[in-house]
Amino acid sequence: MTAKDNDTTNYKSIVLEGRILRKKKRYDYFVLAVKEDDSNGEATYMNYKSKDVYVHCKQFETELEFCYLEAIIRVKCREGEKEGLLLLTPGRQDNSAPVYYATGMDLVYCAPNPIAIQYVMAGVLDGRFEEWTLPVPKSNLVSISQLESPREKRLEVAKVVRQLKGESQVERDPRQRKPRVKLCDLELLEAVEERSGVVLETEYDDAPWILQTIIHCEEVIGSAENKKSSESIIDVVSDLNLLNLPDSVKEEESTSMSHSCPCSCVDNTTTTTKKTQTRIGYMMKKKQPQIQWMLDRIQRLSSNMPHSKNNIKHIVDVGGGRGDLGIAMALAFDVHVTIVDLNESSLRAGQECAEKVGVADHMSFVHANFYDFVQKYNNARSNDDPIQTVLPKVDLVVALHACGDLSDLALSFATETLCRCPFLICPCCYTKRFFSSPPNDFTPSWYRHWQTPEERQVISRLAELNDLPHVRDRAIRIINSMRIVECRNDDEDDDWSSSFRLEEYENKLSLRNVVLVGDR
Repeated sequence: MTAKDNDTTNYKSIVLEGRILRKKKRYDYFVLAVKEDDSNGEATYMNYKSKDVYVHCKQFETELEFCYLEAIIRVKCREGEKEGLLLLTPGRQDNSAPVYYATGMDLVYCAPNPIAIQYVMAGVLDGRFEEWTLPVPKSNLVSISQLESPREKRLEVAKVVRQLKGESQVERDPRQRKPRVKLCDLELLEAVEERSGVVLETEYDDAPWILQTIIHCEEVIGSAENKKSSESIIDVVSDLNLLNLPDSVKEEESTSMSHSCPCSCVDNTTTTTKKTQTRIGYMMKKKQPQIQWMLDRIQRLSSNMPHSKNNIKHIVDVGGGRGDLGIAMALAFDVHVTIVDLNESSLRAGQECAEKVGVADHMSFVHANFYDFVQKYNNARSNDDPIQTVLPKVDLVVALHACGDLSDLALSFATETLCRCPFLICPCCYTKRFFSSPPNDFTPSWYRHWQTPEERQVISRLAELNDLPHVRDRAIRIINSMRIVECRNDDEDDDWSSSFRLEEYENKLSLRNVVLVGDR
């Protein structure tokens, strides 16, 4: 854009090029705080690293359209007095700072602002701005300008905003706000942490809960001599992850592919669609390492148990779905695995996969509400019914990402008198409640550590804030610490309950990476 040069010879003229830090209206002027490139990243008013440029509102009405925060501009200005502007610029402590009046202005680089981007984009297309003011080829700008759908145009502009900010290109509706935490919620989080070890003055709370230390998986593995190698089953699990895909993905894989799975139903060398790539990428990079961690943890759990109790023959997988973990356990160990889930189609797909890999005889797929499953198991055990062939005694309870209070029900089932077995439970979805309302009659025992239900709801919501990890991790630690402590308080066997603890695997695999562990 051509600069407007109204400079006179009576004043010193300079050219400033830098980033806009502040934009404030002062009478007939906008005051722009411009930080020059030689300021080493510092932007303070006290040491005048940024300079105040007074831009007349009417004279530069068009140029002010692109003067948003973080825009880089080149402004030609003259040094002078304030001309009756008696108010200090925000942040200034005196009137001794030099004052500059704009006489011409050019845009160097657009601000990461949707309104500014659309204005500059139109200017680039009609020749008012240079192409380098936006990090987008002119051909792409033409395509964006021709979009008829307002929503599609907003999404494309949002991509340009993220590109200007240097953020990852994750598709997100620009109307979606970043998560915000109220000050009162943060204060509650700190207050609950401070209540660790304190008994509340309520009729329900009779024992304190204590904030637990979360042990990283590498600290649990121990020496190489004590760790049993699971390399013999890793290859099988890798192939299983590709084998156990939804039918829609398998159909997209189609023909002319080389097969390396146990059965020739899916290729592991080439993907043809974005959906297929997403599913396989998740299975290989995320789900497979989590399954391998669980298998290794089961091996170490079994090896650390006393020989008289080292007899894991029946494992219940709570919410096991398609059987990614359950089938892997049946392949890795000489056990019978029972998967309990409400999704009938997932169970049917898991049954087909188990038949293909030859472990169908070692697995049971139960379509049931887990609350009903627990009631049936307890009734059979309490009446000494001969259920060994129908529902044998449970020796281990596992759950990988059991949602909400399904984790609590699985934990209660593993630690109650009629079952009392080791457990590996990885909770997730902390705000979901399936069994804490009628017709089910189940209330997690850790609920009694809250002064009000609203407190529990706030901390549960904070545990779901993925974009605020420092808040999320603290809330997750509080909730799972209460769970572990309550299991210890409810169990009369001190030797066993003392082994209850929190462990974790790499959070790059999943943000819900805390595991409730109980071995014997």
